Amino acid sequence: MSSLAEMRADFENVILEHGMPITVQYWPIGSIGFNDYNEAQKNTGSAVSYSGGAIIHPINSNDAGYNKQGILGNQNFKMFLHGSLITDPNMLITLGNTGSVYEVVDPNSITSWEVSGTVVYHEIHCRIRTLSDGT
Repeated sequence: MSSLAEMRADFENVILEHGMPITVQYWPIGSIGFNDYNEAQKNTGSAVSYSGGAIIHPINSNDAGYNKQGILGNQNFKMFLHGSLITDPNMLITLGNTGSVYEVVDPNSITSWEVSGTVVYHEIHCRIRTLSDGT
């Protein structure tokens, strides 16, 4: 049986071999509700950024609940992040150095998979971020 450290290392190797580099930005918008802000608030605040990697998958039949609610569409993905990264509903994920920017679709769409109380990886449903004017 694998140890916790081995499981985390194995997942990190999978990300390195098959994943995509990402930058995660965390925005301290504690007094404002999830996705309930305007662009000026989001863009003028200071963010904390971390680099890492992610395994990216298109949504599938397991995500039917989000599809029925109209939360997910064809341009949305599931991302699997290493457990050492902090996840937050107000985070933004940039693919590569200058790629598409994704946001979390719903605070409940972040699942952290743990072993013995330690997170091995996070599963996050994301959508391409659009500005308040729809662009």
